[in-house]
Amino acid sequence: MAPTPKGHAMRPLTDVSAELQITHSTRATATTPPPTVVVPLQRRLHSVSDAAYVLGFERTTVWEQIRLGRLRTVRVGRRRLVPTEYIEEYIEMLKRESDAA
Repeated sequence: MAPTPKGHAMRPLTDVSAELQITHSTRATATTPPPTVVVPLQRRLHSVSDAAYVLGFERTTVWEQIRLGRLRTVRVGRRRLVPTEYIEEYIEMLKRESDAA
């Protein structure tokens, strides 16, 4: 498994719903605000190194999959980033290929 990139604590992609916190007030009035929902921000664009970590691949393997067009990316300036949904699509493609074999 690829090591964690420096300065990044990787979490499973589906942690957002588990961390949803709702604060209730008993009654909303002019002096009390309505209930608030606190949703922690989760990164949706991953560097190639982070995507490699999430997938359990080496960076060179991820770059090869990108070059072959099997893992899609987006460009932001000079950076190439992998959106979370493209990682999920790639995993689903691997599952389909495994089932077909």
